Amino acid sequence: MAQNMSHCRFRNTKKALEECLEALREEDIENREDRYAAKEMFRTFLKFCYEFGLIDEFDDTQLEKFINSCYIEEIEEE
Repeated sequence: MAQNMSHCRFRNTKKALEECLEALREEDIENREDRYAAKEMFRTFLKFCYEFGLIDEFDDTQLEKFINSCYIEEIEEE
């Protein structure tokens, strides 16, 4: 019998979000795909907050700069 996991969706997401925030605090985004995903995740959340009147505005340029500053440039082996 398959268990419906929707009852713990927010708990699981909260834990994953905490891990993502810790990576940002440590300036530890290791690859381009995660950098892109981080930007899109925050844009999605901030747009939600804006649309529902939780925040008045957000600065997408500042978001871009912040996420980029947490990215550890990939070193290509020669």
